[in-house]
Amino acid sequence: MDEHDIDDDPIAVIEDEARAVARSFGISASEDVAAMFVERIMLRLGGESIYVPRRRLKDRQRVIAEIRARFTGRNAAVLAREFGVSVRWVRKVAVV
Repeated sequence: MDEHDIDDDPIAVIEDEARAVARSFGISASEDVAAMFVERIMLRLGGESIYVPRRRLKDRQRVIAEIRARFTGRNAAVLAREFGVSVRWVRKVAVV
């Protein structure tokens, strides 16, 4: 699987991250650990839709504060591009 495929497949991302964690702990069978981890995730959460936020709450609060401070009413697209969010979300958090 090439890197582009990993970006498109959430299961491949989880498996890749599990391998990286296993290697960081010196586990030589990182492929086996990753496969078992993915299997457990699929058994517990298979069929569910899961939203994964892009930022931690602390980062999100900082971004919201920054957007509110810099929002002029005409720069939503610029702020959206800068912070990697949608224009709609910028308008939603800026106008409180």
